[in-house]
Amino acid sequence: MAMVRKIDRESGHAYILEEIDDRTCLVKENKVEEIKAKVKELMDAAMGMDEDVNDDKDSDLD
Repeated sequence: MAMVRKIDRESGHAYILEEIDDRTCLVKENKVEEIKAKVKELMDAAMGMDEDVNDDKDSDLD
């Protein structure tokens, strides 16, 4: 929920209609997929994931 709040705050409150409790909020229907993608981007960045996840980083060991 913290990531959703952060994204919403940084976008000028373009996503959340209402916060229900600490773990639940209502998101604008036409923004659900967009905010899901943004949360995924934040999570991937936090986990150190990049676009080349399937690349063999130690290919010289083959």
